[in-house]
Amino acid sequence: MKITNIGNGKIAITSPYNPTFVSRIKKAGGKWDGTSKTWVCDERTIEAVRSIMREVYGQDDHPQELVNVKVTMSEDGIGEYHGPIVLFGRAIASAWGRDSGARIGDGVGFEKGGCESGGSAKNWKTIIKGGSVFTIFDVPKAAVENKLGWDDSYGKFEIVSPDDPSAVLKAEKEALLKRIAEIDEELVKLEGKGCESIYEFVAKDAGGKEHQISTKACTYDVALQKIEKVCKEQSLTEPQAIIKRKEGRK
Repeated sequence: MKITNIGNGKIAITSPYNPTFVSRIKKAGGKWDGTSKTWVCDERTIEAVRSIMREVYGQDDHPQELVNVKVTMSEDGIGEYHGPIVLFGRAIASAWGRDSGARIGDGVGFEKGGCESGGSAKNWKTIIKGGSVFTIFDVPKAAVENKLGWDDSYGKFEIVSPDDPSAVLKAEKEALLKRIAEIDEELVKLEGKGCESIYEFVAKDAGGKEHQISTKACTYDVALQKIEKVCKEQSLTEPQAIIKRKEGRK
């Protein structure tokens, strides 16, 4: 899930396919860009777009706590005419015709049963077989708590713990770092080319000898990340202080 400011008063939205989202984003003025495979909207609608994301997917472009959900279908199974089966904001299976078969959605794994296509040539549908058991990985916790797209007649579900108990925090950290990088890119675009400055730091080796290290970056935070990487590679202590900043253009 991503919203990018592409300039000229426009934002680009990247999200998984969901027929409900398609309908809602069109009503919000969204236009599909086949080249970038994104929805393009007026930047002034960003909060409305985020609201639609939360209602459809259970999350917007901000970092969210994610969980894994194990689903056990009832013996009746479920079917959806002329489109995918969507649970908790995620496409579980998608068919595109009576005899097309069904494709399992990204981040979904079946332990038992499976999915298929059916119905008639005119009224085809996507089907999840009765008694199927599958896990949906990395689902927004809010979508599960709100039972987004779920009906208790479908069967039962439970949140299962990931193998790595710190996976949620790691995922959130990764999302935050990715967002910081995106913001830095946007700042470069807004401020224009040549915005980099030279940042100089001091670090120490194992013998206590000081080493001066410099790097170019548009912001202090980016410069610090680069320097910390260099220190790690050269077995130096983390930079103790910034010496000076040389403002300049390329």
